[in-house]
Amino acid sequence: MTITDDHHGAAGSANWALALVDDLMVLMLSMLAIASILAKSNIALFDASCW
Repeated sequence: MTITDDHHGAAGSANWALALVDDLMVLMLSMLAIASILAKSNIALFDASCW
């Protein structure tokens, strides 16, 4: 999402807030994806070490 040039007024701040929320959502989703990948690899390593 792009931030418009008009930073003054309610519309500018609303666009800025929406862009910030979008960035946070992308960051959280990528962190969740990394965490799940790490968890799966750790479980695989744990299974291998049990044998």
